[in-house]
Amino acid sequence: AIIGEPTIQTVELNNIGSNAKEFSVTGLPNWLTVATPEGTLNPGGNWEIDFRISPDINVGDFVDTVFAETPEGNEPLAFKVASMCEYPNWDIDPASYQYTMNVVGKIGVLGTISEDKYDRVAAVVDGEYRGYADLVYDTDLKEYRAYLTVYSNASSGELVEFHIWDRSNCVEWWKTDQTIAFNADGSSGAPNEPLAINATGEVAQEFMFPIGWDWMSFNLESNEMLIDDIFSDLDPSFGDRIIGQDGFAQYSDATGWIGTLADEPLNKREMFMVNLSSKDSTDFIGVRVGADTIPIQLEQGWNWLSYLPSFNSDLGNALKTLSPDQNDLIKSQTQFAQYVSDVGWVGNLKRLKPSEGYKIQMANADTLTYPYIMSGQSAKTLDKEIIFPEAPWDTVLWRNYKNSMNVTAVIDNNIAEQMNSPEDVVVAISSGEIRGFTRPEFIEGLDSYRLFMTIFSNSPTGELIELKFWDADKDIIYSSKENLSFTNNDMIGGAIDPWVLSLKPLTKGDRGFVPDKYVLDQNYPNPFNPTTSIGFGVPEDSHISLSIYNILGEEIHTLINDQFMRAGYQTIMWNARAVNGDRVPSGVYFVLMRSGSFMQTKKMILLK
Repeated sequence: AIIGEPTIQTVELNNIGSNAKEFSVTGLPNWLTVATPEGTLNPGGNWEIDFRISPDINVGDFVDTVFAETPEGNEPLAFKVASMCEYPNWDIDPASYQYTMNVVGKIGVLGTISEDKYDRVAAVVDGEYRGYADLVYDTDLKEYRAYLTVYSNASSGELVEFHIWDRSNCVEWWKTDQTIAFNADGSSGAPNEPLAINATGEVAQEFMFPIGWDWMSFNLESNEMLIDDIFSDLDPSFGDRIIGQDGFAQYSDATGWIGTLADEPLNKREMFMVNLSSKDSTDFIGVRVGADTIPIQLEQGWNWLSYLPSFNSDLGNALKTLSPDQNDLIKSQTQFAQYVSDVGWVGNLKRLKPSEGYKIQMANADTLTYPYIMSGQSAKTLDKEIIFPEAPWDTVLWRNYKNSMNVTAVIDNNIAEQMNSPEDVVVAISSGEIRGFTRPEFIEGLDSYRLFMTIFSNSPTGELIELKFWDADKDIIYSSKENLSFTNNDMIGGAIDPWVLSLKPLTKGDRGFVPDKYVLDQNYPNPFNPTTSIGFGVPEDSHISLSIYNILGEEIHTLINDQFMRAGYQTIMWNARAVNGDRVPSGVYFVLMRSGSFMQTKKMILLK
């Protein structure tokens, strides 16, 4: 399983008996959810069950057993999961090189020999990867070996260094205690006398920057912490920016990075906003910090906060050294949480992750020291995976926007029951663009639903934001009676005192509108040629008829003949033709609607 990516594992249950059997899945560990927790197996049938490994799982090996419980007994389902960060990009093209040599190595990290088959070793020449190998267990030697082919276009003389990918620490070690000279068709090491390659200190923190805005932070330190040092691998464009809480730098082809951030070392305790016009990446080389030994002073008000540990952590554990006040706020680029006394941090931000940046607003100054966080500590998930239906809107393109604000809301009690489903959607819209997207979330500590929405803008203040709601069960879109004015870093509502949103009543033309009485509306356009639309509605499920009559009272067409209609409002088109398909002459016509004792007519004029 790759950290940050949901992984699906499919298990097949089989019923070899002659009777149907009910089953339910139990004993799920906190890193595993199931799409179908229960069902019935037909005689001789099978059922494929999809299990989802949490993307918030940490690095480690996880072994557990869940059960498919049946009336006849429990069927054990064993899971063994190796989770890791994505491998670094060491791709090479062997066809590009003329010569090779071979290395048999035994790798270690800080003196500890690797026993992890997911570790890797790479050969590097002048910063260019020239080959890599996985570890292979030798049953005779009872040790792991790396069988590495090194490539070159020089028959001799190049200095070969080594990098080690350490799966258990989720890191690429850039410095080892071993180098060799390349020799075409030569070799170094043998299975019984391998070349010892030991990582000694410096590691790489890889940053993959998308187009647009990205909040980032470091968990390494180096003697060289200037922007030109840290972002030396980037190929920036004119106008690209890096912003800190108290400074910024902007790139120019003529001058490079200029600004108040360009001249001073970047602070590892602070997060930064990076804005690039094209995708890019960089490797920052440094030494891991002792996150649990570094106090971070938080001032009253807003603080731009880095995340120093090497592994992700749930929010409460990461911030446990703080003494927060009611409604203190922490936000990532897309999510947030507020502090609630006697409950804890409440919101859609659940975990803090390496390389990401955060902003935290404190009512009072405090000191944060992150705890020591080990691999293998993973997120608590729901027992059942929620599969969301496709919503009428796409999610917000949040990387396009510099500024954000947050809203904690509830839906008015009069409609809360029908709208409070995790499948429903609430969006924020400005100038026709989606600026926020969220779904109701049930908070156990509050025993009620909340809406946690981050709203984005490139203006610091003043944009008008409207809210719309989608009822997934009924496929109906509502508008909110309340709008808001965007203000960067503003917070509207709280977990305890949320903003109460009410919905505008549906009107004719809105999907799901139900009139409070039977209605036949005037056709439009009127006069018309050659087609017109006729609107009609019923307040309850009914049978209706809709007929067209000429000036003599003769029925010339039946548009709807005693047909069942659900409560609601519809329109139907008449194309000025009689029941036999002939066009009718210009003149006056009448449309008659009948449903039970209800009867109503409207006058229509056809012009030619």
